[in-house]
Amino acid sequence: MNDSAESRPLTFGELGVPGPLVRVLAADDKKTAFPIQADTLPDSLAGRDILGRGRTGSGKTLVMRMYPPPPRRLSTR
Repeated sequence: MNDSAESRPLTFGELGVPGPLVRVLAADDKKTAFPIQADTLPDSLAGRDILGRGRTGSGKTLVMRMYPPPPRRLSTR
């Protein structure tokens, strides 16, 4: 867990987010992770289930939208 009170914010690249996504985030001025993102991204990137609880504006939605990729519909044709 990233103890934000005693350490600097981690970048998305340092957390293992793939380069193309890091560049998209940086273009939107998102360069460092909020604590909930730093705490959950390593597990979600590894394909593990995550559970996060935090206040509005804490960065939950961004981390949940990154991984895992949204399910794709399977064609039955």
